[in-house]
Amino acid sequence: MDVVFLMEVSERMRDEVVLHSWKMMKLDRCKVSRGIIDNYKFPNGIVVYWNYVGRRPLKVKSNVEQEREVESVMSDRDYKKKSRRGMVEFSVPYPIRGEYLDLLWDLYSVGIDWAF
Repeated sequence: MDVVFLMEVSERMRDEVVLHSWKMMKLDRCKVSRGIIDNYKFPNGIVVYWNYVGRRPLKVKSNVEQEREVESVMSDRDYKKKSRRGMVEFSVPYPIRGEYLDLLWDLYSVGIDWAF
């Protein structure tokens, strides 16, 4: 006799899964390289890339106009910042996977008004 366990999934849980899948689809469309190192270029012009694989810092480039918004995204992270030729480059230590995805989504969302 086979035993079947039924788990009731709340509507809130389903909504969270759908939202996560939607965000991942949006981020995946912004990948400019694939493989061991995923680099991103978002519609708002922000670029996220790696110099090396592993625990090396993640680099985030934005234009000077977006500097304050990117800094607000980075506010609770340890980062270094350099400015040159109208661009700002942030170096951020690689966070754990969940925080990394949150960081990518927050950078993707810079300058977007999500009010419908």
